[in-house]
Amino acid sequence: FTAINANGAATGMSVTSLTAPGTFIVNGSGSTDGSGGTVQNCTQIGADLRSSANVTLKNMNFTNNGTGNGPGANCEDVVSGTTNNGPTNCFSNVSLLSMTSVTLDNINASLSEQNGIDGQSVNGLTMTGVNVFQNGGEVGEDGVQMANLSGTVSISGSSVFKDNAANQFEVVNSTGVLNATVSNSEFSITNFPAACGGVAPSPGNCTANSGLYFIGTTTGSSTMN
Repeated sequence: FTAINANGAATGMSVTSLTAPGTFIVNGSGSTDGSGGTVQNCTQIGADLRSSANVTLKNMNFTNNGTGNGPGANCEDVVSGTTNNGPTNCFSNVSLLSMTSVTLDNINASLSEQNGIDGQSVNGLTMTGVNVFQNGGEVGEDGVQMANLSGTVSISGSSVFKDNAANQFEVVNSTGVLNATVSNSEFSITNFPAACGGVAPSPGNCTANSGLYFIGTTTGSSTMN
């Protein structure tokens, strides 16, 4: 695909049960922001990616998706790697469930009422030039929220995770091997999402932590530059 656009649907785009050697690619044009399409104002999920492999999204904007609360009573509570309240219980701009080899390149994900990008049981994730900002409106709703993230994970290319309601990037694992490399990326908090109801420096309904968090019992390695 060159571009996918959606405005105001329940789910903007969906990829389900695509297995290797098949691929799903949205390219856009060169490195131009938004040339791969804009998915916006969807009430549930911007991009819903499930039980698939070899998915690439490039040059896409996801904004103001997940305008309501998901079906889970405790969306923000990532209890453990096997009880993730992201893809199954929350709404988000981009949702990854039981995915293998996902590439997000020059992606902007902003203004979700819950999570910016969430995932459960993702094996292999590359994020290059990904900007995730101003997502969430309650305690524990994250910029990026992952449970049982495994395989080779790379975050680079001036990626920015900023001004989200709780953790800017959180990984909670109870199984698997994770080998992560983080370089030339920013994790910070300056202002809180408007949905938090606070005015800086007060976080209102939110907690607004500035960091990158790895929690759990998984094995592997991590490198940060």
